[in-house]
Amino acid sequence: MSVLFADGQEGLYTRVYSAGYLTVDQWWPETDRIRSFWRLYLNKEDGARFELGGGEGFALPAGRLVLVPPGLEFDIRLDHPLVHFFTYFEFLGWPPEAARGLLPTPVALAPDEFALRLAEQLCQDLAEAPRLDVVLTGRVKALINLAVAQVLADLPEERLRPALRIHEGQRELLAVLQYIDENLAEPMSNARLAEIALASESRFVRPVASRKRRM
Repeated sequence: MSVLFADGQEGLYTRVYSAGYLTVDQWWPETDRIRSFWRLYLNKEDGARFELGGGEGFALPAGRLVLVPPGLEFDIRLDHPLVHFFTYFEFLGWPPEAARGLLPTPVALAPDEFALRLAEQLCQDLAEAPRLDVVLTGRVKALINLAVAQVLADLPEERLRPALRIHEGQRELLAVLQYIDENLAEPMSNARLAEIALASESRFVRPVASRKRRM
């Protein structure tokens, strides 16, 4: 039996920016102050907590994957040094704004034996690897996909659909967005971008011009 994906439901396209496994003491890694990324954390011990806006707290439980949405304002406090896995990533074609109504706070995932085994192996690999190569990045993406799939499966339909509609609306432009991001220093023409989008230049440009006239 084969199963066809419904239109726009073939999944989210993940770009990993960094991943690591280290001991933290007074402060989280410096890059963690960049709030536009999604994050996935795993701590070996209790003793770390988010301090969210309005004084709300969120403890990071030991041995549990924690998914953190982008655009969240928080500080992190530590009771003692602890060993910490992290990865920062984004979903192409799914802007941070789409996550705000979806996940207003960090989420501690339910224990999943397969995901935790993968995370443990990643921790060992990251501790020994000189850099994040294509193989290791693929494994990090696999863990991200497992975590996000678990969170999305637990969300009610009325919260999930609006965020996925944003992704579906930008799906045709994913190749263009990726090309622009990877070639920022190069000259670009509408004709070239339309070619990447598999569209005529007039069809590619017209929606942009229409939006400008309405502004």
